[in-house]
Amino acid sequence: MHPNHPLPGRTQLRVTSACVIFTLGLVFSPSPCFCQETLEQILQEAVYREEIEGDLQGAIKLYEQITGQFHKDDSLLVCAKLRMAMCYEKRGDERALGVYRDIIRGYPKHADALRIARSRLAVLSERAPDYSALIDQYIARVGVERLGALSPDGSLEAHTDWRTGNLIVENRRTGRVTELTHKTWNESPEFAYYKVWSPDGKRIAYGWYRDGSCVGLRTISADGGEPDIIFERDSTCVFPADWSRDGKQLLARIARSGRGTILDSLTLSIIDIPSGKCTPLILIDGDSRGLQFSPDGEYVVFDLFAKGDLTREVYTLSISDRRLTKLSGEVIGEKDSPFWSAAGRHVLFRANAAGGTLLMAVPVREGMPSGRPYLLHMNVQNEIQRRAGIERQQLVAAVQKLEQASSLMGRPPVEAFEEIFESTRLDSAWKVVEWEGPNVYGFKTFGRISLSDSPGHLRYYLDPMALWMLPLSRTIFGDASGYWYYPALQLRRRLSGTSWVLDTKATYGLLRPADGRYFFLGILFNHDGTPTGTASIERVRAWEGRPTFSITIAADGRTIDRVGPFTLPGDTLDSLPYTCHIRITRQEAILTLEMSEDGISYIRIASASYPQEALGNEQQLLIIGGGWFTPAGAYVDFDYIRFRPLSSN
Repeated sequence: MHPNHPLPGRTQLRVTSACVIFTLGLVFSPSPCFCQETLEQILQEAVYREEIEGDLQGAIKLYEQITGQFHKDDSLLVCAKLRMAMCYEKRGDERALGVYRDIIRGYPKHADALRIARSRLAVLSERAPDYSALIDQYIARVGVERLGALSPDGSLEAHTDWRTGNLIVENRRTGRVTELTHKTWNESPEFAYYKVWSPDGKRIAYGWYRDGSCVGLRTISADGGEPDIIFERDSTCVFPADWSRDGKQLLARIARSGRGTILDSLTLSIIDIPSGKCTPLILIDGDSRGLQFSPDGEYVVFDLFAKGDLTREVYTLSISDRRLTKLSGEVIGEKDSPFWSAAGRHVLFRANAAGGTLLMAVPVREGMPSGRPYLLHMNVQNEIQRRAGIERQQLVAAVQKLEQASSLMGRPPVEAFEEIFESTRLDSAWKVVEWEGPNVYGFKTFGRISLSDSPGHLRYYLDPMALWMLPLSRTIFGDASGYWYYPALQLRRRLSGTSWVLDTKATYGLLRPADGRYFFLGILFNHDGTPTGTASIERVRAWEGRPTFSITIAADGRTIDRVGPFTLPGDTLDSLPYTCHIRITRQEAILTLEMSEDGISYIRIASASYPQEALGNEQQLLIIGGGWFTPAGAYVDFDYIRFRPLSSN
């Protein structure tokens, strides 16, 4: 579940009625330059600053240049005003209201612009006068998916140390870490999963991944000690979500599983402490979020794509009589991630709208709406970034730095090498490229390498929320679901020649079940630092699937050949590591990928001829990996990597 939102390049705006009909879908066509400063070109530049660079203030200044001039075709003026209002809205600036009202009063002939302005004004006019405390609460607890859990007073954070799989607690002020469970990946594939704090902050409930078909429910003191097993059954996965205020019950999602696969829908359930008695409440889907007890313990809240709904909605459920009540019906768009206010008088939730991610609140009494939903914040994603001290310009600069580091044009290419990884130090011909920009998570890396954890091997470990995209500018920072993704650690080496063979032996360790994970080994062609082609093999495993391979040969963003997903005859469904041999051969413009299980008999999987321009003026060997929330100790061990001219025996 990796969203993919490609960003367009710098483009020329064609200002037509389509611009006014929907300013979020402007018509673009390629343009080589910006020499003539026409109003259309100013508008195009403003849109680029707003949408691509994230420079809202710069875009507003350009929109003001257009609105401050007289011209016969007022469709251009309306387009600029509408975009300017949306910029204000993204910034949480009240001036958006005035601009929308100006469009409604002054441009009645532009029906589509009028419709948009009225709909946005209707939402914004419902805004509560001042509920900053509610906004603070929501952003601290729900705003960013931290992959961990904050203690009730916010001073500690519980999360999984993916170097070992252990549950740890980190002091957010001092950085001191307390390890609560004690194991290594070599000793056990078990690991800590979802975490929930008790109301008094003394204990932590967590899911303990035991094997491919069992996640048990345990609790442990925040200071350490032996855990208590609350609920654990074969073929059952338990994912804790909330702890009741009286400390007697846990809210959890429960699913039956078999051979690492979730067999049916998840059941939202209440589990008594310490008896482990389980009371099912309602079937929910795998994407339901915000599962939480009401402060009085009488209701639960969650989002759900229920039968008959056109979008995901927010619901409460009465624990006593199972009454299901929709809270978000009056709000347009996808709604998710609900959260009870501390006093229990409001439920807050997000609504994904055209102008951004709105933070809404609905008054609630006895689990039912007691008033209309109203707006708390115009763009909660921007507010999260602002509070984290992360500016869009910082992210852009960090991506540009990463792109520069990814180019090896300053390094001499090699015609041949053999790596058997006997040393604990990486050869200087390799270049390790890591993300060094802002980071909203508690962990610091997005992929790790080691030459000592598995002696005689180069090991690449996965970390959560890391991905690989070309170009790197497409990296997703704060998507519609509140998830942040970062460029994964890259291991690069520059190659030379037009006829050569690359051989490697790789062992892949991918536990089940866990979130989607992949390892990428390939050849990357560049022209003056710009990617022009790839030939790669990926080892992929999703939560419910078996590990598979895929091979892709692409040039200039176009797939020339793709094979997969596929498995070799000896590939395994269980958790045992799988070893194979990979060979990539280049003969001028022809690239061939082969695989073998014994290193002797190779199977040709894919072969394709590259356009000459796609071969560029630089070629690199690239090793990288990525995953979603749960890497689960995933790794790949390289036994050797050999590169030689094709004429060599």
